[in-house]
Amino acid sequence: MRHPHRNILVALAGQPNCGKSTVFNMITGARQHVANFPGVTVEKKAGAYRVGESRVDVVDLPGTYSLTSFSQEERIARDFILLERPEVVVVIADGSNLARHLFLFLQLQEMGVPLVLCVNMMDVAARRGLTVDAERLARELGVAVVPTIARRGVGREELRDAIWQTAQRADHVFRSGRIDYGEELEPVLGRLEEALEAREHLMEDFSARWLAVKVMEGDDEARRIVEHHTHDETAPELIDLIDRERAEFQAAQEEPAERLIAQARYRLADRLADACVRKGPGGRVTLTDRVDRFVCHPVLGLLVVATALYLSFTLTFRLSDTWAWIPWPQGWTTPTGAVGWLFDEKLPGLLGGMPEGPLRSLVEDGVIGGVGGVMSFVPIIFFMFVFLAILEDSGFIARIAFLLDRALRHFGLPGNAVLPLIISGGIAGGCAVPGVLATRTLQDERDRLTTMLVAPFMNCGAKIPVYAMLIAAFFAEHEAAILLVMAALSWSVALGAASLLRRTVVRGEQAVFVLELPRYHLPTLGGVLRNAGGRAWLYLRKAGTLILVVNILLWALMYFPRPSAERFREARAEARASLESSAADVAHGELLRGEGLSATRRVTGLLRDAARREDPHALQELAREDPHRYALVTRALDRSEAAEAPVAVVPEAADLDVDAAAVAYAEYLSALERIERERAAVQLRGSLAGRLGRLVEPVSRICGFDWRDNIALIGGVAAKEVIISAMGTAYSLGEVEPPEDAPAASKNPLARRLQADPDWTPLRAFALMVFVMAYAPCFATLLVLWREAGSWKWAVFALLYSTSIAFVLAAIVYQGGQLLGLGV
Repeated sequence: MRHPHRNILVALAGQPNCGKSTVFNMITGARQHVANFPGVTVEKKAGAYRVGESRVDVVDLPGTYSLTSFSQEERIARDFILLERPEVVVVIADGSNLARHLFLFLQLQEMGVPLVLCVNMMDVAARRGLTVDAERLARELGVAVVPTIARRGVGREELRDAIWQTAQRADHVFRSGRIDYGEELEPVLGRLEEALEAREHLMEDFSARWLAVKVMEGDDEARRIVEHHTHDETAPELIDLIDRERAEFQAAQEEPAERLIAQARYRLADRLADACVRKGPGGRVTLTDRVDRFVCHPVLGLLVVATALYLSFTLTFRLSDTWAWIPWPQGWTTPTGAVGWLFDEKLPGLLGGMPEGPLRSLVEDGVIGGVGGVMSFVPIIFFMFVFLAILEDSGFIARIAFLLDRALRHFGLPGNAVLPLIISGGIAGGCAVPGVLATRTLQDERDRLTTMLVAPFMNCGAKIPVYAMLIAAFFAEHEAAILLVMAALSWSVALGAASLLRRTVVRGEQAVFVLELPRYHLPTLGGVLRNAGGRAWLYLRKAGTLILVVNILLWALMYFPRPSAERFREARAEARASLESSAADVAHGELLRGEGLSATRRVTGLLRDAARREDPHALQELAREDPHRYALVTRALDRSEAAEAPVAVVPEAADLDVDAAAVAYAEYLSALERIERERAAVQLRGSLAGRLGRLVEPVSRICGFDWRDNIALIGGVAAKEVIISAMGTAYSLGEVEPPEDAPAASKNPLARRLQADPDWTPLRAFALMVFVMAYAPCFATLLVLWREAGSWKWAVFALLYSTSIAFVLAAIVYQGGQLLGLGV
């Protein structure tokens, strides 16, 4: 008898779409957390509840159809049971499809672990006219059988009681259940069992019957177990015996042993279901059957799927863009949010009081910008996984995979790979970070890795502003056509790369795509929110710190070494002297001299900040505090090309003629802008990034890019959003805001600057678009890919191979266009 105060470890196992997660939520309640299984990136949901003074820890294992070693989920589920030795394994089965779900139960029973069978979805079975005789099934299987309706909480206490009673009886001795595999196979299994039982060290941890069956199935992990636990001089004899018995059996039967084993399990499962499930008169064509007539139709189904995906992803990005409808998180999901709040609210004046220099730049651009880069992904990840959870729990994702499997398999991908590709930007405006995370829906490890490596080729939302700016400058009359070409090109490159990877780096037979179409049902709100919140928190906790470090390193690359500031200081002094000289000739010139100039510049900064934040209250307060200076600065900004935002209200100042002063101040602002642009250009050219850009220019010229483009592309490795601002700085334009759409882009200073540059042509612009589409994933994607693939080597490979593909494509476009005379 187990000590009543000891903790109990329980594992939940089951096939996909059996309601396992709902059962987990039902028995653990709110005491849950999400992590990863040790050494891998598959999520582990763990929870607990108490029975008296004892705690019952519950781990939700990955959904799996079997316990072979063909997929990461199967290996994780099996290894957890074998190595962690849970006191109880609860097998969740769908009561409306019992025979199929008993297949997994029989494999677990063969391992000899203490089991409880939870027959879930009894309400669905009843609607189909099915009645499960739980008592007879318990007698047939020799374990506790508990019927449940998990989404309603029906059967919770009965299941908890069965777990407790089974745990008290469990003595940790693996007693194997036996399946009769037929007169051809049983003698072979008997000989292998006898040979395995002679190894006492091996039998301390594993069942001889289970190992005999697994090695006959050709399970590589089972074979390694035998090799690892057999330490005497007879080990080679045992391995030879296994190989000989398997080869002789398959030669005699002319059929793989694993197929005969699977058939025997299915026969037993069917017999048990026939004996314990009664079919009544209530059976009828279900809603699922009627809906699937349209959804699974080869033509109509594609239209339905396309519509559903379009709505899901449109809502995802709309909600993430309008995150302000939840008032309090808004400030925490912007570059100046979390850390900016700390400086502005908790440490007022600290950032503003910092002198210009490395420390201020580090805090402002490195730390605040880095944290903002991480936080800005949180809304999109959260909402993406909200809709992903809805699609998963409703049963819709299985239909998407079913419809697209045949087409994608030609390129080495399964049908359910389409969802991560669309999330990454298959429908323009996605993001590769949640796209890589969404590959967790793929069961086969090679399929998952291939999809992760090609997902960044999609047109994510950060690439769209680059396209828009270049299209506005060089393809303004063919905007839609060029965007359509880029979308088609991204899919072509992704699928072509997938086909290439499956034939080279990720070689191997493509896994059999086993798919069960579940019934449609409404997801629970709590389950959806827990799913999305857990995944968003996992991203933020694990990716956030690394992204911050990388952002600081990128800042250092573009900040150092610093150029001499003497000539720029002299230029600013000359501009100020010119302003004060002009002020002597205008009315109220004292506003522009000495301390008055400092106050004017302060009002300029406050005015721009308030206008940027679209804060009318701040504008009105500023106008009341100093109406004369407010009027002067407002008119100067209206006259200056440096104005960042229009100011709508100019207070009446009848007693002050500020026109002449405003002209002088506007000229002063323009002079400062020119000096700052020149300083930024000199700084960027001499920085480590600028030197690297010039170093690779001889190679990049093959694609038509010069050193300034190279700097922007290097910055784009950190985040594609950096490309436009970096190009603006490199082309002596200072900060340049990314255009939101093509019409706005046509007014963008960078678009005008490139359009007027004789070295820039439509061919060069298109080559740059192709390169941006295909080259290195951003750092956020690389870091998440590192985590998901389990090795930094795959992140490095993704960086190198995608950039190589981008270089080849851009070179073909540019050099081919030159040969055809299109580079003019």
